[in-house]
Amino acid sequence: MNGSRHFVNGSDGQNRRSWTLRVGLVLCTGLLLWRLGPFGTFGDLAAGQRFAYWVGLTMLMWLQCVVALSVLRHARFTTRLPGFALIVLAALAGAAPTAFEVAWAEMVLRVQRDLGPVDLLAIYADVALLAVPLLMLTHGVIGLPARDEPSPITDAQPQVDIVGQLPPSKRGRLVALASQDHYVRIHTDRGQHLVHMRFNDALAAMAESAGCQVHRGWWVARGAGVAEHKDGDRSLIELADGTRVPVSRTYVRAARAAGLIG
Repeated sequence: MNGSRHFVNGSDGQNRRSWTLRVGLVLCTGLLLWRLGPFGTFGDLAAGQRFAYWVGLTMLMWLQCVVALSVLRHARFTTRLPGFALIVLAALAGAAPTAFEVAWAEMVLRVQRDLGPVDLLAIYADVALLAVPLLMLTHGVIGLPARDEPSPITDAQPQVDIVGQLPPSKRGRLVALASQDHYVRIHTDRGQHLVHMRFNDALAAMAESAGCQVHRGWWVARGAGVAEHKDGDRSLIELADGTRVPVSRTYVRAARAAGLIG
């Protein structure tokens, strides 16, 4: 998997601080636009109207971009996209509804006519010019924590200490990884635990010889399967704790090569 997508630290405190910084940056951007009043809004709108226009629309635009980013992160066609490309794509998607919202605000506050397709395209271009750098700042620059240089590892160990994210009582031999929204459920031979990180980042941290991805939301270590079952024409890998992991058609060949299915 592409390793350019950033690794998200599992600390809740760090995550809260990160989101506080992001929201603060968006609010500061809206306040700066309110104070400057670009596109003629300084002279056309009263201070209160201008505040609602710029701060409200900037925050709404950013939230829509964040939602688009969350959706695209789980889309199959974005799996191999580098992080910056995913952010740009999400910003362009989030800017689309904002263009209509800006057009509505313009018609209510300044323009006494209906805006046509050409006007909407022009508004979309202006919104996208703001959305792309803003989302890049909040989810690219802020979302990229400093990383230490990796130390030498053996071929069968992960490049990032995935097991080290777990409570001491759950640390053991890595068995499987399962995607759950913005979390990864880490299975070891001593139990399982949820860690706040993206599944793609967890996959990127794994050495190829340690195991393989068997499903869009599952990775299984070599030798972790204790039995194989069938559900119609689909194979299921049973883990030692009884969990049955589905093998999708996309990954059948890799699972077979890893000895996880027959």
